[in-house]
Amino acid sequence: MQTTRLSCPTCGTAVEGRFERSALEKLSREQLHFVEVFLRNEGKITWVAEELKLNYPAARAQLLDIVTALGVKPTPRTAQSSERQEVLRRLAAGEITAEEALLQVNRSQ
Repeated sequence: MQTTRLSCPTCGTAVEGRFERSALEKLSREQLHFVEVFLRNEGKITWVAEELKLNYPAARAQLLDIVTALGVKPTPRTAQSSERQEVLRRLAAGEITAEEALLQVNRSQ
């Protein structure tokens, strides 16, 4: 979808054209809520996890999903972190055991 009309609800003035949406506008409501909580908690993911009643791996996985949705290109350090976050996501989802997660993290170093 593309935004083609902007209007003021107070005065009724409208502008039509083709308007670019920001990357944040492309996020789902749930992702935007996470970003709001993340900012309110000064980027401290442990605080975010606590507020949202998530475990740390699940909170990190949500953050990684948002970073991906925003189209942020990972740096080499981030790429390694992304691999670890995927392992944490799989651990949080119960797809692998803690032992398997530890093995996978150690292998990627």
